[in-house]
Amino acid sequence: MKDYYRILQAHREADQETIKAAYRSLTRRVHPDKNPNNREWAERRMREINEAYDVLSDNAKRAAFDREYPVPSENRGFASNDDLLSALEENRALRDRVQKLTALLERQDGEARELQRLLEESVQCRERLEKELAVERERNKLLRRGLSSAAEEEAQIDEERQPPVESVETRVMKLPGSSMTMVFVRIPASTFEMGSKLGNPDERPVHQAAVDGFWIGAEPVTCRQFSAFIKVNPSWSKRSLLSDRHSDYLKPFNGDNPPFGKEQHPVTHVTWTAAAAFAKWAGFELPTEAQWECAARGGQGGEYGGGRSFISPNAANFAGKRGGVVPTRSYPPNAYGVYEMLGNVWEWCADVYDESFYSSPEASEPNPMRVGDGSARRVIRGGSWQSLSSDLRVSARGHMKAETASMFCGFRCAFRER
Repeated sequence: MKDYYRILQAHREADQETIKAAYRSLTRRVHPDKNPNNREWAERRMREINEAYDVLSDNAKRAAFDREYPVPSENRGFASNDDLLSALEENRALRDRVQKLTALLERQDGEARELQRLLEESVQCRERLEKELAVERERNKLLRRGLSSAAEEEAQIDEERQPPVESVETRVMKLPGSSMTMVFVRIPASTFEMGSKLGNPDERPVHQAAVDGFWIGAEPVTCRQFSAFIKVNPSWSKRSLLSDRHSDYLKPFNGDNPPFGKEQHPVTHVTWTAAAAFAKWAGFELPTEAQWECAARGGQGGEYGGGRSFISPNAANFAGKRGGVVPTRSYPPNAYGVYEMLGNVWEWCADVYDESFYSSPEASEPNPMRVGDGSARRVIRGGSWQSLSSDLRVSARGHMKAETASMFCGFRCAFRER
């Protein structure tokens, strides 16, 4: 009678996984293709191996074989095959139970580690929320001090209907090679407090900023005006094959034409570099951050300019109340005669964004501006139609990569006294 255990080189107590592993190992080594010089022997051995595996891999056949196979010499301490088989079955059962218990312990250990990780994350999250809550409480205290009589102040301002700081002076400028024009308003030389004690860290410290007189667009550049630019500057068309052009650049445009029905909407989906190129072509420049804030304040204090400590939906397009960008001059101008400085679209500024710029000596120099590489992150101001009111504060600072084209961001132009 053939000893199938010896043929497979497996112990009588081996489990099914061990039997399978032994079979795979032997067939790889004994296969006739691996023994071309001794093919007859290999074929004979493969038949024996397959025969042994056919029996030992089937529990019923294996049990029958174990009952008929004589007790090996090393196991003659057993009275009979039946005693040996009982011992083997008991041993296998114990080994299976140990394997199951080991797997269960490993799974429970993994679950315990996962619970520990979640607990640690929960503790960290709670600590972070507690810190944020403490900061928010402190900020609310400061806000309450400034807003305690906000409703009365707003009513008083509306009742008095304060006139602009001085008469609005406008200038109509013609775009190159076109009958199209842009309206600018004059901002007088000013020294004002730039920044906010209530705002984000990059808005502090509050400092005196002095700017010379300048002119700024009464409204953001419109889709119609930008269309005139790209029609005579095809390298800035959305159809230009420049490899570094943002995928959303001028996304709503129909070729070189503005989106239908939105000719008087502020142009969006423009990069900072495209905005700067338009301004240079038209003979202007992008406003500096200091110029922008000076114009937005309208010559008066308040978190939202014009002496106001809050802003209402009747004064600006924000918080998604209008569902998107609206045409220019949809809201009243400020005291300087500038439209939609707050809300509707964020506006690119000339400055490179520097979180700590206000702490630097340059911030208090005349006509402050942070210059830098053209590809650096640039300042954006004013908030958009989707922003919360906190982004519409005249001191609030945002920033984006110069090559980003966003549905929330446009620009307006400026130029110095001429």
